[in-house]
Amino acid sequence: TSGFTPTGGLLGLVNASPVVGAKIVTDPNCGPIAGPAACVDDVQVGRTNALRTIDYSTGTNRQFSEEMRVQSSFSTPLNFSAGVNFVNFKTTTDYYVISNGLTGPVEAINAVTPGNPFPMDYGVVPNGSGANYYDNRTDYRLGAYAAFGEVYYQANEDLKFTAGVRYSVDRKWDIAHGVRLFSAAEPRSPVQTVAFKETTGRLNVEWTPHLSFTDRTLVYATYSRGYKPGGFNPGITPGLSIPVSFNPEFVNAFEVGTKNVLLDGSMILNATAFNYDYTGYQISAIVNRNSVNTNIDAKVYGAELEGIWEPVQNLRINGTLGYLNTEISNGATPDQLDLTGGDPTLTVVKGLNASNCAAKTSDLAKIQTLINANILGAFPSGLFSSKNYWMSCEGVAGLSAAPGNPFGL
Repeated sequence: TSGFTPTGGLLGLVNASPVVGAKIVTDPNCGPIAGPAACVDDVQVGRTNALRTIDYSTGTNRQFSEEMRVQSSFSTPLNFSAGVNFVNFKTTTDYYVISNGLTGPVEAINAVTPGNPFPMDYGVVPNGSGANYYDNRTDYRLGAYAAFGEVYYQANEDLKFTAGVRYSVDRKWDIAHGVRLFSAAEPRSPVQTVAFKETTGRLNVEWTPHLSFTDRTLVYATYSRGYKPGGFNPGITPGLSIPVSFNPEFVNAFEVGTKNVLLDGSMILNATAFNYDYTGYQISAIVNRNSVNTNIDAKVYGAELEGIWEPVQNLRINGTLGYLNTEISNGATPDQLDLTGGDPTLTVVKGLNASNCAAKTSDLAKIQTLINANILGAFPSGLFSSKNYWMSCEGVAGLSAAPGNPFGL
């Protein structure tokens, strides 16, 4: 996939000199090379004396998956199914910002520096090798496999039991390539890896009684243990307490219910009650302009009633009724639209290191007093006595505590 988003403005190059290989050129439609209206001949954005920027993105994906399954059909009460699956997924994404406002300075530096230290990419379509544009490249790999099986036992005509188990292995790799813009050497590309191995399963009971007031009835009860692997968070400003990776999510799910057909097939009536207990429930939040994932514990329970009735041909009446109760049992995440929670004793701190933190108004007033009095040198640099407020970063400006300083918080 790919796309362009062009933007424009004025470009000025001062005291540039033409050299062999340079792309700063003389053109009848441009001003003098040493003047503010000189043209830059950028193969990716064209020849112009105006600032021209292109937002360009590419992505490649490759996936291989395979599943094998066997299932029995014995004429006995006991049957089974079993299988294995495998997934290998790779994706590479590049987000480019290409501009003659970047190419021009790199060309000028190379023109006056021996050896042309900054590599240039003169391809019409960038390939990520040049220092004359911004390239945010990410490589992601996933390798996962699982083995699973279920056993079915038909105790009698009306009663069936199911038991299943699954063993999953998930491995993920993230290669965060450094940005090469204005860099002579290719930046180091750290590799992050996470791996998860979990066993999950389910139990299910189905009963189909013969009742005088229904045509068909199914009563069921089920328990399942669910799992979703964790992953990586993007790089973010230090001090915001965002983990490099987030944990897997687990759920213990209980459900009982009944499904019924009544009135000679003209009515369907279903009812169910459920309880979900989540550990490490994965939620997404925007922190410092980045989308990150964190984990909380949560409980959900409720009930549903659903009915469909066709009293006469071409007339259908539907109805649903539900009750839901949700609770965060452990963990918290700030409301990004109301970080103070309506508390007048809190103030949102907006700064380079403490963007959108909620701190005590009275504490901030003391800091403001010191700023106004120009006595910030009264305590050690980078330290002040702070508290861990309810916010997305630790302490005001993410600084550590310094006992005995003037704050006395």
